[in-house]
Amino acid sequence: MAWGTDTPAKSNKYQKGLYHGKTHGQRRKRCFSMKYSLHTMKPNVLRKTLHSEILKMDFRLWISTKARKCIMKAGSLDSYLIRTKPEQIDSRMGLYLRHCVLSKIKSGSFKVPYIPGQASIPKTRRTKKWEYRQLPTIYMPANVRVAADHTKYYIKTPQEMSRYEIAELELELRQINEPEEVTSQDQEDLTAQQLIDQVADIPEFIDYQR
Repeated sequence: MAWGTDTPAKSNKYQKGLYHGKTHGQRRKRCFSMKYSLHTMKPNVLRKTLHSEILKMDFRLWISTKARKCIMKAGSLDSYLIRTKPEQIDSRMGLYLRHCVLSKIKSGSFKVPYIPGQASIPKTRRTKKWEYRQLPTIYMPANVRVAADHTKYYIKTPQEMSRYEIAELELELRQINEPEEVTSQDQEDLTAQQLIDQVADIPEFIDYQR
């Protein structure tokens, strides 16, 4: 779901929250000589956690005080999304939540997809290493972490693989897609090239080449 914006007043933050049509405006602030400078008046917004009984989920959203009053008047977030006109909701996040609520009411088997911005853990330097690489969450001493290789606990992307791992991956894909064309010679060439590259940095091997 792309957020984007068509007008400066409806920013990305506006599209990700519930503002009930409240956008920023401008006013002229005049000094003694009656010259003026333009000042931007932004809506009063606050970040709240709203619960949906129909979707059985909590949403952490930026909402304006106008939207908060409308939600309180409607009785719940679900009632606000159902009863309010789409023109008044006027944000892509609000319309997306409204679509999910109506789909859930229409079909009880509707599975709510992941909603952007509702991840349980924010992506930071500290959390992205173990959450997004799926490292083991059990305690492990520092000396073991340094000495042992833990790459087996997560799947590497092609950008993180070495050239040997990429060659093995290509060979496995060829064996799956074209098993008749893959011969034992390909596997022998791959193994021989790995052995040559492993001993290429040994001093005795370098002296022998000279």
